[in-house]
Amino acid sequence: MPSRKSVCICRKDIADKDRGGISFYYKGIINELVSYGWEVYVITQLPYTNPKVKVINVPEEDDYYKHSINVYKILKDLQVNIIEASNYKFELYEYLKQTKKVKVKPITIARADPSGVTCLFGNEYIEGEQYQTQHVDYNIALSEFAKNDTQYHYNIKTKRVIYIGVDFDHLFGYTSVDSLNSGKYINNRKEIRVRNLKIDKIAPKSKINIFWSGKPTYMKGYDYLEHLINDSPENFNFILNSTPVSRGISWSKKPAGKHTFIWGLDRADQISLWKNCNVTLLPSRVEGFSLVSAESLLLGIPLIANQQCQVVKEFPVEKEILYFNPTKIKDFIQTVELGMHVKVDLDEKQKWFFSSKRMALETHHFYMEVLDARRKYGV
Repeated sequence: MPSRKSVCICRKDIADKDRGGISFYYKGIINELVSYGWEVYVITQLPYTNPKVKVINVPEEDDYYKHSINVYKILKDLQVNIIEASNYKFELYEYLKQTKKVKVKPITIARADPSGVTCLFGNEYIEGEQYQTQHVDYNIALSEFAKNDTQYHYNIKTKRVIYIGVDFDHLFGYTSVDSLNSGKYINNRKEIRVRNLKIDKIAPKSKINIFWSGKPTYMKGYDYLEHLINDSPENFNFILNSTPVSRGISWSKKPAGKHTFIWGLDRADQISLWKNCNVTLLPSRVEGFSLVSAESLLLGIPLIANQQCQVVKEFPVEKEILYFNPTKIKDFIQTVELGMHVKVDLDEKQKWFFSSKRMALETHHFYMEVLDARRKYGV
């Protein structure tokens, strides 16, 4: 193994433009690891510009098994101490199969979301996720919920829980604006490019503005969202910051009414719009951690959460999160009306819990721990 501290992060959608929660939190710790003296390699399918790390691009491939073969072709010749990937999309699958009998090789780590079974992704990729989870040297989990879930489904021992965190520069490093100038939105069935769109037009102060951000999936409670919007009073206004609606469920193509679909916003526009909302809605059945929820609390916006979603109950807050039953509209309405008056003011200890700097520091300590164990005991 190399004498230097070196790690390769394998994540197919790490990119200059954020593409999801997992790539988002990996980007949040990469530069911090460099500051701790780590030489960092990143394997991704997408353009990623970071002069502090060595970026290796592999061909774009939607099939996770085929993608893992492309990752293996790079890893087999890469000299690093540690290789890490998420359990979701199991990018180390082929590498672990091909190197099963190799005695001297890098330490492999999987950072675990809840299992694909729990996240309601179906059974197509269970074999790959299970194989990677059972054959890496160490599993770490991004929440107690994820730890318990993967231990149950895949009969493994999870070494550590390291909660993921938010890059504060990526959250607070923007000047608020009154008008939006990026992305697209739907108005009366028409897809319109956002240009000088006054925030008050889609989030009027006369309404109770409810912010939702996510993908249109069953896991995210997208079906709940439809019913909540349809049955809510007229003074409820839903801002749905999602993917292009053509990829969503059919109801998303209806006229706006009490909701506006908007997507492709740059970060400054997204945060400015978000800050003009009274509450953030989390209808998800399950989350591995929920960065949206963490960001909402950091922005000072109360969170209205589906009582089914267990992981946010691990957050070190109390009154700032209010829970509701998504099948009972009266419960939802009352929770929103109560939540909009909740003041969110996190103390420094709570902010540190949500920080990517804390996540990176704990990751650094864990890396050093497993490196020391390898050097001392050969494990």
